[in-house]
Amino acid sequence: MHSAVPTLLMLAAGALATFIIPQPSGPYGVSLIDVELVDKTRRDPYTNASERIIPISVISPAGLAATCHHTIQSYMVNATATYWEEGLPFINASISLNNTFTQTELSLCTPVPACQSDYPVILFSPALGTSRQFYHIQCTNLASQGYNVITVEAPGQVDVLTLADGSIQYADTEDIDDDETATAAVDVRVTDLNFVLNTLSSPAFAQAHPNIQLNTSEVAIFGHSLGGAASLASIVNNTRFLGGADFDGAIYGPPLSHTTTKPFILFTSSPHNQSLAATNWAAAWKNLVGWRLQLQLADSMHYSFSDYPLLLETWGIANASTKEILAPLVGTIDGRQALTRIVDIMHTFFKFVFSQGSVQGLVVVAEAKTLGDFAVVNGTNT
Repeated sequence: MHSAVPTLLMLAAGALATFIIPQPSGPYGVSLIDVELVDKTRRDPYTNASERIIPISVISPAGLAATCHHTIQSYMVNATATYWEEGLPFINASISLNNTFTQTELSLCTPVPACQSDYPVILFSPALGTSRQFYHIQCTNLASQGYNVITVEAPGQVDVLTLADGSIQYADTEDIDDDETATAAVDVRVTDLNFVLNTLSSPAFAQAHPNIQLNTSEVAIFGHSLGGAASLASIVNNTRFLGGADFDGAIYGPPLSHTTTKPFILFTSSPHNQSLAATNWAAAWKNLVGWRLQLQLADSMHYSFSDYPLLLETWGIANASTKEILAPLVGTIDGRQALTRIVDIMHTFFKFVFSQGSVQGLVVVAEAKTLGDFAVVNGTNT
């Protein structure tokens, strides 16, 4: 097992510090490949372009962690990283992020296409306004347990997006601020996610990308915030998704009026529960007529479900003097602990979804973590 504790390396005397995130914690090393998919069948609803470009990252097992060919990759492309350093939402202006995102790197491995098809596929959708890269520490750790995790960008719903040609798209996501606009945004994501799944399943994609060889016969989905809403809506919309999870996201659209028998986890932050009418969780919960579980992560806030907590600790920003300032964003849970707990739960859940583990195994893990980490808020139907 590899420690998830970040390390700080100095490249040279007087040089900027480089923050190296260690190898993921599972038995497998993982690779990360960025790809741009192009949907030529529809106009982009946000730019009115004649086609919609959907960037994804394919995060896959690449052999045993101890023997894979190790490499270092940037946490995010420089233009996007610079944008976030200049103004990460919700971060107090007194906290400087200079030389943080731009200096952060992931410890990964080179791709091994021959072994990718041995593992199930999981799609991930990020929060509104938030780059998919903000979940790549979490998703590489999940992939290291034996999954192909595909993070799917939502162009027009992310504050900044750097495309492969170097062009940059900006979006005013504050316009998505009520049930009507959120439902419309979820609908766009559902269409995106269906397109991504269909594309990854096509022989043409495998031929065009010989370093990516996926088997999409077993597919699940999860997401954070609006991405969580899109995950449940996708499950209702597309029977190919075998199950999924929502990280602290209010529900919109079809799940409020349509049932699903697929297994589903509602994983919430400490302040949130079904009594909050704005989340629509109570209505959606009634329509989860298969296996279901609601968990609450202790000492957490909404962005505890992203890489933020671990990144802020890695950079030395999260400490005793800033704890009160950062608490509304990431809670008071230790970043490494949050990562470990979330990945433990999701790994056990997806084993169940893919028929590699039992319901009892998941409940045991959840209840075992209740020692100050979780509360099992609502149980299952079965």
